[in-house]
Amino acid sequence: MAQEIATAGLGPMLQKLWSIESQLVVAMPLMVEKATHLGLRKNLAMHFEETRQQKTSIEAMCKQMGIDAKAGEPDQGLQQILLEGAQKMQTASGNDINAVIADGAQKIEMYEMEVYPPVAQAVKEAGYPGVAQRLLLSYEEERQSLVKLKFLEKNILEQANQLGDLKEASEKVA
Repeated sequence: MAQEIATAGLGPMLQKLWSIESQLVVAMPLMVEKATHLGLRKNLAMHFEETRQQKTSIEAMCKQMGIDAKAGEPDQGLQQILLEGAQKMQTASGNDINAVIADGAQKIEMYEMEVYPPVAQAVKEAGYPGVAQRLLLSYEEERQSLVKLKFLEKNILEQANQLGDLKEASEKVA
């Protein structure tokens, strides 16, 4: 009975995490496909695999606690970020698409980083320290991905500026 009371509040929290990772498993392949910058594309592809593993881990955690991961509502916060990113990708062209994707991916990582720690803390307090550690590992994966994306975004913008300078110089010569 005490265990049921402890896990009762965890259901919506874990369902939210599952919803986030599930939405990303659907959305990320398009981001990978649209990215033309090799580093960005590779980073997104690697993080996609981490995201799939995170989704599977959350499903296992829920099963362990007797929670139906799929019973929650789709996460509205992430849906909004994904919608905004999709709209920007439709209008972006050339190297701008990479900057748009990197920016959107950073917003996603920051959003996820806000969600994981309180869930990990609640899970730990409910008596599941191993589950809490796995959630904190996922948080760390999101943090590392954000660092890489920030580096790549800087690199993408520098390349775009260099291409712009080259184009300007070639127009002056012609």
